[in-house]
Amino acid sequence: MQLKSVGAFVALVFGLWAPPCLGNDNYLVTVKVWTTSITPDYVYPWRTDLPDESSGTACILEGNRLLTAAHIVADAAFVQVARAGGTKKYTATVEAIAHDVDLAVLRVADKAFFASAKPLALGNLPKLGDDVTVLGLPDDSIRLVETESSMARIKRTSINHAQFLNLLCEMDVEVEDGTSGGPVLHDGKLVAMVIEGNEDTTYAVPAAVIRHFLHDLKDGTVHGSPCVPLQIQTLENRQLRRATKIPDSEEGVIVRKIAREFSKSGPLMVGDVLLTIDGKNIANDGTISFRRDARVSFEYAIDRKQVGDSIAVRVSRGGEIHNFKLNLSLSKSKYPWLVQRRTYRSRPSYYIIGGLVFSVLTQNYLDECGGEDAPDHLLELRAQSRMDVDAGQREYVVLIGLLGADCNAGYEELEDSVVEIVNGKRIGSLRGFVAAIESHRKAFHLIRFRSTQNEIILDREAVIAESKEILARYRVPTDRSEDLKRTK
Repeated sequence: MQLKSVGAFVALVFGLWAPPCLGNDNYLVTVKVWTTSITPDYVYPWRTDLPDESSGTACILEGNRLLTAAHIVADAAFVQVARAGGTKKYTATVEAIAHDVDLAVLRVADKAFFASAKPLALGNLPKLGDDVTVLGLPDDSIRLVETESSMARIKRTSINHAQFLNLLCEMDVEVEDGTSGGPVLHDGKLVAMVIEGNEDTTYAVPAAVIRHFLHDLKDGTVHGSPCVPLQIQTLENRQLRRATKIPDSEEGVIVRKIAREFSKSGPLMVGDVLLTIDGKNIANDGTISFRRDARVSFEYAIDRKQVGDSIAVRVSRGGEIHNFKLNLSLSKSKYPWLVQRRTYRSRPSYYIIGGLVFSVLTQNYLDECGGEDAPDHLLELRAQSRMDVDAGQREYVVLIGLLGADCNAGYEELEDSVVEIVNGKRIGSLRGFVAAIESHRKAFHLIRFRSTQNEIILDREAVIAESKEILARYRVPTDRSEDLKRTK
């Protein structure tokens, strides 16, 4: 009790932070994060949503850096932090963010924030069944909550924040809201960071992925994890294995499709059987040995590399063995997906003609349409691979809404239709859509949609006459997003 009083006295006299529970080092590493964010509106893309308040947890690393979850500070306009048990809030900035693995690094300019801090060292993921401690500052409080659990599972699975696959570990324990970004400790070291959970399970990014992220940003730029866009089939069926001429002593997976961006320079061919990757044998179910107590998808061998690295593969082609090096120049987060994965801090593109609002099909728009309850034809397009389309298709253009007017009356039922042809030109991008409209000089615009072949006919002169009045009536400031204004 006397030591606590002395600590409080020092804090008052010298303006320093003192832990509320001297002797508990967990207070020295844990941080509360408050975020004010402004999210773009993908249904009415000319406006943004109202500011939203949220909170989470972070931990202190070497070099006066704070590690937290990307989803806590995504779309952030203002970030504040406070030490566990402390009351003074400090302004923080987002130094680096990797949405594909839901990780972010924050900086606090005021060095007083780090008084008495004991930065966490990165450890290694413990064995399955080993005890771990989850630290969090739940809800809107600075009260440190310590939850004891054990490492239950580790697998390569989808990270909800941006829907990319990478390594995650699971603990069979429920943690309180606001624990996201909290450290998972084993023997006093950081072995994982909480990113999401439900009433039964808590999911965390393991130390290996955190270490990859921190190494990635050493040059000041986050490149993300590399990708090799392949479609593969497992070889667990005996007849399929015989057809591929794979001896019983070998296992692997067969390449069914290769994305055009990768096949242009890559050595792989459709029909190749991948036998090993980065020196690890690929099993017929597509897994490689991760540790003695776990196997993961062979693609994790790619995840753990940096963009710009290469990776060795051993391949069977028509019964002959080949050894190749794959150049990992493509980034998951920067890859030109036809239906762009969830993005942050960027305004959606849009174009309005005759009160008809057109935009690009993205995961953000699907989220606004109900996520997995979005229209089936849009979800099917998302499911299609980049390798399934011709080279002219860069994105899908969608009729996302109507600003009711005489010139578009009766077209309401066509909302969420995907554009195929405009004025005789096949459309592969929103910019191409704009060009097809604005270069047209005939009396009518004709917009035809995919699958249904439904059409919109617009009187070109009537549209020109009504457009300004429609925009003014609905208080829309401009007929297109900033990125399309140079198309005019």
